[in-house]
Amino acid sequence: MTLERPWLRLGVISGLIVLAAFCFLRYIEWAFSYSATLGLASKAQETQLAGHLAWLFLSLFIALEVFSAIVVGFRWEYPELGSAWLRFSARYGLALLLSLLATGVVVGVWLVSRRFI
Repeated sequence: MTLERPWLRLGVISGLIVLAAFCFLRYIEWAFSYSATLGLASKAQETQLAGHLAWLFLSLFIALEVFSAIVVGFRWEYPELGSAWLRFSARYGLALLLSLLATGVVVGVWLVSRRFI
């Protein structure tokens, strides 16, 4: 499977962004659950599980954002910026910012639609 076709690449990027938004929201949910039970001796197992799940979803969120940035920046070419390292940094840094912005928009739309804000 190649990502040469723009519609296929857009579909993959959209899917990654939605998955990243889901993972971020689940991370927030488990992090709040973890902080709510932290220090309660009667809830030691629940606290440990919530902490592990929060780290799992945070790790998945980071991995999905990095992969999304790679897919976004894969086909971009910048003019000569002085060095290959600078071109690479500009291309994938901007791609990561765009990916995070798109994920933030999806999270914001979901929160507004659920009337959390």
